[in-house]
Amino acid sequence: MDNINKRDLLISPIDNNIKLWNIKNWNWLLNIKNINIAGTLDSACFLNNNNQIYILSSNNNWNEII
Repeated sequence: MDNINKRDLLISPIDNNIKLWNIKNWNWLLNIKNINIAGTLDSACFLNNNNQIYILSSNNNWNEII
């Protein structure tokens, strides 16, 4: 939830991109492209700290396993 702008947000990690949506009107707010140079995007979530919203993501790169 974005408390400052009073809106609910949805994050969708798809095809190595993260898209951010306003749920109330389904406006597309942000598209972060090519999150990972190597590997694939596994998941993403929000971290709300002192009214600052951060996006955390995780990836994997099976080609680099030793």
